[in-house]
Amino acid sequence: MKKISLPILLPWLVGGVLALVALMGMYYLQPLLVFLAFVAMVCVLIVWNNPMLGIYFVVFFLPFERIGSYEFAGITVRFSQLFTVITLGVWLMRGLIAKKLFFHKNPLFWPMIVFIAINIVSLVSAVNVGRSVMVLAFTIFTMLITFLLPNFVTSRDIVVRVAKILFACTLIVTLFGIYQFIGDLLGLPHTVTGLRSLYTKSVLGFPRVQSTALEPLYFANFLLLPAGWLYALFLKRNNAFRMRRVLPLLVLCGVNLVLTVSRGGYLAFAGMIVALTLFYLRHFFHPKRIVAMVSIFVVVTFVSLQFFSFDNATEKFTEHTAGVFQGASFEERTNTISIAWQVYKNHPFFGIGVGSFGPAAAKHPYLEPEAGWYIVNNEFLELLAEVGVVGFLAFLVIVGVLLVRSWQAWRRVRDPFLEASLVGLMGAFFGILIQYQTFSILYIMHVWFLIGLIISVQNIILEEKHH
Repeated sequence: MKKISLPILLPWLVGGVLALVALMGMYYLQPLLVFLAFVAMVCVLIVWNNPMLGIYFVVFFLPFERIGSYEFAGITVRFSQLFTVITLGVWLMRGLIAKKLFFHKNPLFWPMIVFIAINIVSLVSAVNVGRSVMVLAFTIFTMLITFLLPNFVTSRDIVVRVAKILFACTLIVTLFGIYQFIGDLLGLPHTVTGLRSLYTKSVLGFPRVQSTALEPLYFANFLLLPAGWLYALFLKRNNAFRMRRVLPLLVLCGVNLVLTVSRGGYLAFAGMIVALTLFYLRHFFHPKRIVAMVSIFVVVTFVSLQFFSFDNATEKFTEHTAGVFQGASFEERTNTISIAWQVYKNHPFFGIGVGSFGPAAAKHPYLEPEAGWYIVNNEFLELLAEVGVVGFLAFLVIVGVLLVRSWQAWRRVRDPFLEASLVGLMGAFFGILIQYQTFSILYIMHVWFLIGLIISVQNIILEEKHH
């Protein structure tokens, strides 16, 4: 009788356990539990046979934050998170079984461990321990993708596939964003368009596109990743992505960014484009690229104006985007920034606890306001308030290591595609740092994915065999 090895048997055992959970869910009349168990069972079997597929699924589902997610027991379950957990678990189990668990170089490992440790220390001063522990757990979870990616994205070919998958999902969500805008204008209910009621035309006189993201500003933040990568590939000639394939998607990203009506997103996008243009200034001044850039600007401007050419929408749009220093939003930001500075002065070293600014700014630390917990709307200031100057410096070390190592890799790179990828991804990271001046949520999946991808590209470039 042929012996069945553990690596073959294990996924079926896991699948059997999940099937049992599904049966229990049916017994207790919880169809959502049945569905989630079934989906998890299928995902485990797929990823076990080829763990790299798990990473590809994570890439594809990155922008699906709200649409494509499920609420279960008060927790939002997203496919990108599900595949991250499954891929990590499968990778660890396969490595331990085969006794060949190998960790690729990750210079951010210890800086991130130190940052997490400081966050844990800050819990001593937490005014709402439950909230703080939850935020810390979310932050650590999203950081897992940064630890995981360098162990999978280990060659130029894999980076090309990741880019293709990312651009494919970007095409889907940007087309869906345009559908949202047009659908809301035509009077389709938000249950059909997928827009939250906060962002329909009944609020500002025009819809704000959020696509599959939770909010327009999150969608704008995600768009920085593909747009920065695409723009660098456009500026740096390479044999992986030609100009004619890059430009249409870049136009779609630009139009969707305008339709988010996110002022922070506009600022971040502008800063990213300027930084990448200056970095590749020699490549920019080429007749074909200048004509292409002018064409992109004209098309994005024209299409955006057409979308806002109804019922004085252009005037309302201009008034909203230009009114940076007025209105309820400005007053709220001024108030939260003032509170954050005061909190930092009172707790300068380790802050008042990770995730504790909202409870500290509320009337009572355990009573969440109807609109949700307050945020500072400035990530760096929120870090100072919540984890103090020690935690803030630890975060700056993460940023600094990323910058220094990217510079070292750029000086050694010879492959045009890898160079454009490194520069474009760093440009996107720079844009995200700019947008972090206007909002303050650290546990965002695509942000830590971007950081992990930058480390992966750096590793590929710095390996001796690349040269």
